[in-house]
Amino acid sequence: MKTTVMPLLSVAVMSAFSSAWGTEKYIKIDPTSGKPEYISKEDAKNVAGMPEEGKLCEIAFKDVLIPKVVTEADKRETKNVPGYEFDCNPSKECDEKNEREKKEKKIKEDKGQQQATSKDKQKEIDRLNKLINPPPPAKAPTKEEKEKLEKEKEKVKKEKEKADAEIEKLNGRLKKFERGECALKYFVGAGGKEPGAAEYRLTVDDIKDRKIEHVVCTCQTPAGP
Repeated sequence: MKTTVMPLLSVAVMSAFSSAWGTEKYIKIDPTSGKPEYISKEDAKNVAGMPEEGKLCEIAFKDVLIPKVVTEADKRETKNVPGYEFDCNPSKECDEKNEREKKEKKIKEDKGQQQATSKDKQKEIDRLNKLINPPPPAKAPTKEEKEKLEKEKEKVKKEKEKADAEIEKLNGRLKKFERGECALKYFVGAGGKEPGAAEYRLTVDDIKDRKIEHVVCTCQTPAGP
């Protein structure tokens, strides 16, 4: 899952993601340091509003430097400050719940059929073009014949355009399966402010100021066929 949160002038990665995909689902934030750490399923059960495990995706985090405008001695400048980047990966449970493989396969099959239709229609257009404007020494069609062929060609062109439009629509639906089933969820303490799923990079100061206590990735349902 990648979402744009803010214009980043540069982001220096200090370490790789702290955990390999396939295991971790719960993150707790140390209130003093603002540092994330993984916690167990049992510990997560004590968090109010925590979704059940089957409704969560895998989550990972890494250290990053985030450009931030700061004011020092009445001078504004951009500095790279420490922070963390969170990322999600669909879990097996999330994939099974959404019937991901079945839905994706159906969309790809539909796309293949539309591509075949578009290809056939283009062949028909090429054939009609040769009849409308035959290469020498072939005899040119009469005015009546040409008008009939042009009308038929226009009909085939519209059928091809319809197939091409459907292909674009199916491509858009396929993009929803590119790790798009997960969304970040932040748990904040009293008086805190949730940054929202769109913000996946947060400075240490932001984490502390917003009183973020836990972070997970929730399983979302993509649009199916």
